[in-house]
Amino acid sequence: MRWTSVMLATMLAAGMPMMASAEDAVQPRKAVDPAGVAFEVAASGHIIVPARINGHPVHLVIDTGAGATVIDRNAAEALDMRPSTEDGGSAIGAGGKNLAIQRSSGNTLQLAGTENDDLDLRIMDLAHVVEALSTPERAIAGVIGFDWLDRHGVVIDYAARTLRVMR
Repeated sequence: MRWTSVMLATMLAAGMPMMASAEDAVQPRKAVDPAGVAFEVAASGHIIVPARINGHPVHLVIDTGAGATVIDRNAAEALDMRPSTEDGGSAIGAGGKNLAIQRSSGNTLQLAGTENDDLDLRIMDLAHVVEALSTPERAIAGVIGFDWLDRHGVVIDYAARTLRVMR
């Protein structure tokens, strides 16, 4: 009893609220599209989602380890992407290091109930990803990286096999 009184007095003296109001309670965020988008899990364990780039239907790999969203060089032209003429530098990934990368501006990406216009995407040779994960029914065009995942507060629900965006 004495300990409780001391704690109560300390909390009041410090200006600590005794109980949070309903307005102060943390409210769960609502998804942009509550149903989310269904994803496929490849035999390798990679998550593959349907999307649209510049109006073209594509399949992309969710890659939480990739810093940026990258489209395969061979798919870029068919997706009406225009690579910058400036040197985009190089990247390091599972396919090796010092991989040439280009920037492409002004793209549209539709995925999981979102549409991003005037989006900068990266273009590089992802032949190792495309070859490993494409099937006759589903060609892989690229990977969704941290830039897009973080921007949209993505929730991956493995049990329901859905990907939801929270913003």
